[in-house]
Amino acid sequence: MIVTQRGELLDTEFRGGTAITMRLKLDENGQRLTMTRPEVAERVAKLAAEATDTDETQLLATAEVLPLDPEDDGITSSTFRIKTLATNAETISGLINTEFADVLPSKPRLEFAGNDIADMRLAPVYPITRPRLGDNIELPGVQADVSNFNGGVAIVLNNLEPQPTEQDLRERLDYMRRDREFSSMLARDWDIRIIEGTPETIESAAVLVLDPGLLVFESRDRWEAEVAEREWDLVRQALSRTESLAGTDTFDAAVASSFRGKAITAVGISLLLITIYIWVRFGSVRYSLAALAALMHDVLTAVGLIALAEIMYHYPSTESIARSLYILPFKIWHSSRRC
Repeated sequence: MIVTQRGELLDTEFRGGTAITMRLKLDENGQRLTMTRPEVAERVAKLAAEATDTDETQLLATAEVLPLDPEDDGITSSTFRIKTLATNAETISGLINTEFADVLPSKPRLEFAGNDIADMRLAPVYPITRPRLGDNIELPGVQADVSNFNGGVAIVLNNLEPQPTEQDLRERLDYMRRDREFSSMLARDWDIRIIEGTPETIESAAVLVLDPGLLVFESRDRWEAEVAEREWDLVRQALSRTESLAGTDTFDAAVASSFRGKAITAVGISLLLITIYIWVRFGSVRYSLAALAALMHDVLTAVGLIALAEIMYHYPSTESIARSLYILPFKIWHSSRRC
């Protein structure tokens, strides 16, 4: 099974490609739309059929479509993840947005006071050094507690237009933080404080961000460059984008090859160290070989089951069995990836 599946066992980190998360919009009753995996796969395959022979888009023909948090039938969902070997993320995202425009939410560009300011000295960005928000952003009447973000940054969004909901604002910022350009900032704590308006119609708000390893008290210059300026860029891009996809991850083929090489090297070194340790500890190389044989048996069994799960998920004759057992096309992925 492992030999049959080969590269199919590896996720995009080890093969290169693009993974797009697509969340459908709400209907007029406030219920999120749903589709089945075959319906989504058919529309994705249509994009590949329309591509030229030299266009990387044709790789969508072999794209993998996965329903996230599906309903009881295992194939119906409001959120899907589309994985393809194509690495042109911008083109692929644009095509997916266009093809599924009728079922994806549309997000208008949000304007706010100072959104076109590039000079950080003039931007509405403030260090957080006091427990009350208003004392940090020169608005004494704002009493919101920000003591948990002491040493971080506050970015003020005044006169938001059109006025977003708090959920929409959070989704935009969370989506942008997961973008490849800002993914290094995912570990930072962040939150939103409404200054004017309600959770349904926000007129003004402050975005609070804290990086415990980069506090304003410790190094002002580094904090300004790596926290304040980077978060200001993130907020501006998050509010100016109109894309409706929930997230896009891209892995270059060269990076994927590097991941594979490092993984193989790590496995080789670990096996060597296990051999040396048991040899020295028990004084016999036979014990080392016996331990490695047992370890390889366990590993091959686990990987073989991963291959079996993918085979069962994709074969028509066993797909219903896989769904009933909640089996998905599991992959081997890089352990440092954030989920």
